[in-house]
Amino acid sequence: MPKKRCKNSKGVALIIVLGVLLVITILANVILSLISSQSRVSYHQLNRIRAYYACLAGMNLAVNKLRTNTWTANQTYFLGNCSGARCTPDADIPYLVTIAIGVAGTGIAGTTPINITTDYTLQ
Repeated sequence: MPKKRCKNSKGVALIIVLGVLLVITILANVILSLISSQSRVSYHQLNRIRAYYACLAGMNLAVNKLRTNTWTANQTYFLGNCSGARCTPDADIPYLVTIAIGVAGTGIAGTTPINITTDYTLQ
């Protein structure tokens, strides 16, 4: 006896293939979304680390200027990828760090409180 074939077997196979393609497309979109999100998080984390070390470099420069008495009130210094009279070029810092040292008012018993502001700019 000859085998009987279902007339709808081609339609069922097409629906299964389309379902599998739909699942693969959804998984690919989810994976790409996760990768994109992780890339943004890594970028912002890198910027936070750069800002931390820019601040640390600015504070170290300010403390050195104060220690050696070579600072001027309300003076701005530059560190990193820069050039000029008040610039300290540093090949290890590929961005510009701006350090402002300013007097913050009158201190106690003849002291002078200061503000040290540090900012960095990606080139």
